Amino acid sequence: MEILMKNLSRDDAHKVLTGAVVPRPIALVSTKSPENVHNLAPFSYFTAVSSSPAMILVSVADRNGQKKDTLRNIERHPEFVVNVVTEDMAVPVNNAAADYRPDISEFDEVGLTPVPAKTVDCMAVLESPVRLECRLHQIIPLASNHLVIGEVQLVYVQDDLYIPDYKINVEALRPLARICGPYYAKLGEFMTCKRTFDPGKVIS
Repeated sequence: MEILMKNLSRDDAHKVLTGAVVPRPIALVSTKSPENVHNLAPFSYFTAVSSSPAMILVSVADRNGQKKDTLRNIERHPEFVVNVVTEDMAVPVNNAAADYRPDISEFDEVGLTPVPAKTVDCMAVLESPVRLECRLHQIIPLASNHLVIGEVQLVYVQDDLYIPDYKINVEALRPLARICGPYYAKLGEFMTCKRTFDPGKVIS
């Protein structure tokens, strides 16, 4: 099967991409509205894009042709937190994806606990053991998405997950990954690969 993407509807293209690009990490993004409503929403079009400066990217799709609360909040208050999602957070995070009214806080609706961030003016998620506090760097508009690039100001790591020399115990973190439709994934078995090459053919 060969699928020519330009011939697909937005929904069909979404199904193909989310089935092909798997698994995907989940950014549970917390923002604050000008009315001081604390918003939560999960996004799986999410990745780190730079280490120095430390930057992450979240792609926020429009909903029915309108900007989502997350994007509108960041445009007006350019600070946010990316809360890393663990297996234990699966149910509330899935529920946070519902299209709540702008005056409703998902914290209250899904049962997650707000805690003040350290370096940005919005709430983080207490249940998340790794949190990236971000200030907006740039928003790049696409046809029906906006790419939100944030510069990471501070990373909170739960003490029992921190390994000296700035490492995180990923196995103990038990991050949840997104697949497609109703499906999520847990970390499976780890493997290692030793790199082999001809030293005469590589740049030393």
